[in-house]
This record gives sequence, structure tokens and C-alpha cells, in this order.
Amino acid sequence: MDLTPSTGFLYYAVKRNGTQIAIVPAASHSDVLPTYGVYTYCVSAVYVVSATSEACEDVEWANPTMTWTPASLTSTQFTGTDAHLDLTIGNTGEGTLAYAFPDYIDQSGDSPLAYCTATATSCDEFIGRVQVGTIDKSSACNNYSDYTAFSTDIEMNFPTAVSVTNGGNAYASDQVFIWIDYNHNSTFDASELTTLAKVAVQVSLATSLFR
Repeated sequence: MDLTPSTGFLYYAVKRNGTQIAIVPAASHSDVLPTYGVYTYCVSAVYVVSATSEACEDVEWANPTMTWTPASLTSTQFTGTDAHLDLTIGNTGEGTLAYAFPDYIDQSGDSPLAYCTATATSCDEFIGRVQVGTIDKSSACNNYSDYTAFSTDIEMNFPTAVSVTNGGNAYASDQVFIWIDYNHNSTFDASELTTLAKVAVQVSLATSLFR
């Protein structure tokens, strides 16, 4: 609270939860809370003639403890099916519990995950075709492009064939890699790098097409 006293000022009266705890001559005061909880502080300026009305503000010292029931959720779904699993979030601690779930699937119009911008200055080599699941996408030499509008279903824990074809001047030393952001943290970690084996003349540049 920013209070500037005028002529005739004596002190500030500070109350916590209705009880006066301090008489303060300056415009600041520090207090040690007795325990976790929500506290209402009220301050009035006392003058020679009278005191002003109180200005009040709530302060929370929180110590929340999150609980969830059940302890874990597991569901195996086939393509085209869904399931609803109940999870109860609780707070056995003190104060307000604030939490958020990561935006794994954008079904509510939220913005997509923010990945770094890919750049290129030449088209000596480029990815001419990508085949995985129901995706069969060909592309020209346009440096880096956003193809996140294309999607396919891949079954967890089962091998999935991925074919990437070089659309430019292929070199024998070329190798293709795919980054898959498994934990959806907007970062391609070293553990999320997959190397594709060379087949016939299909060689390619590294790409971060899939996430």
C-alpha cells in the first residue's frame, strides 16, 4: 500500500485480521506470519485530529500439497476410439493449489506448441517426399515449410515404417534423422532423435518435420 501522509500525521495503525499489530511511523512495515493461511491487513493513517478510514488487502501464505486419485491412469485405445478416465485432484495442504495440464492435443483452439523457427539459405538438397502412416507428402525446394497440418495415427510400442526421399542432389554420406517431441515440451532433446536407415538411393537431410 502506497500511503503518503499530509500535515498533522502521527503514525500508521496496522491491523491483521482485525487486531492491531503495529504502530508504524513510516510508509512500510514487515510482518512475520504465525502460520500458513489467508490474512487480511488493514492500514489507517492517524492524524492529530482523527484517523482516516482503513485500506485493506488480503495476503496468502500458501503451502499446498497436491493429491490425485487414482495414482496413475492407463488406457489402450484403438484408432477411432476414445475413453474418458476420471482423475480427482485434491489439496491436503494449506492455501490455494494452482496447477495446469500441458496442452498435448489442441482441441480447444489454443495456440500450438512453440518450436524454434527453422531456416535455410539454399536448396542444393531438400526433402522431396515423406511417407509414414497415411501421410504421403511430396514437396518442392522451398527451404523450410510448415507441414504440421498433416497428421497420422501411429500405434504405441509398435514399429512404424518411415520413408524420406531426397529431392535434390543426393550424396552418399547423407543421413536422415527425425525429431519426435515425446514429452511435448517444445524442445527436441537428444533422447528424442531417431535415425533412419538408408534404403537403396533414398537419402535425405535432417528434418524436424514430425513432433
